Amino acid sequence: MINYPNPKVVLITGTTSGVGKSLQELYLNSGKIVLAINRRLPPGPWNGNLRNFICNISDAIEVEKIIDNLIETKEIPGLWILNAGINEIDNIEHLDVNQFKKVLETNLYGSLNFIQGLQLKKIKNVTVLTISSTSILVPNSASLGYYISKFAIINLCRLLQFCDRDNSYKTVVLGPTNTNLNKSLPPMEGLQAKIFNYLSLTSASA
Repeated sequence: MINYPNPKVVLITGTTSGVGKSLQELYLNSGKIVLAINRRLPPGPWNGNLRNFICNISDAIEVEKIIDNLIETKEIPGLWILNAGINEIDNIEHLDVNQFKKVLETNLYGSLNFIQGLQLKKIKNVTVLTISSTSILVPNSASLGYYISKFAIINLCRLLQFCDRDNSYKTVVLGPTNTNLNKSLPPMEGLQAKIFNYLSLTSASA
């Protein structure tokens, strides 16, 4: 069975704070149905178009259950924003393997679980958007896990653009001043540019 998405539905991982929270507000304000995926439920009132899901994204089985639920309820998102991530300090000179694995499990494998899920369930015509910090531009020994995990997912999305023609894979790179410094990435257009500009405006007015 081929499952087609609903363009009115947006899935966002990691919406309890920061970029994820801003994106959640952006899409709710534009009238979209937002599927918020978090390890814990966020505090505060729920909007009528907000669907909260508790999920450990590093667990492929939990992610698959979420996707099965969306297929059953016919709320397959047209846009999947894989934003959730952590930035544990793990210096390469005194590497803590457990900390390193924790970062990879969330930042890299958490995203991979969703990508694998949409492919296994034969979901087509969706846009997958990954979010990264400009810290991936220069190797940082104090944030080794974050650097490697985001570098890997960005380059994986580049490959998927050629290998998975049924879906679209994009990346937004954000810095402290919300400047796209990564000249190796193509210029942002359309969806990427809108999100980037929105975050720049909200940051400037904060």
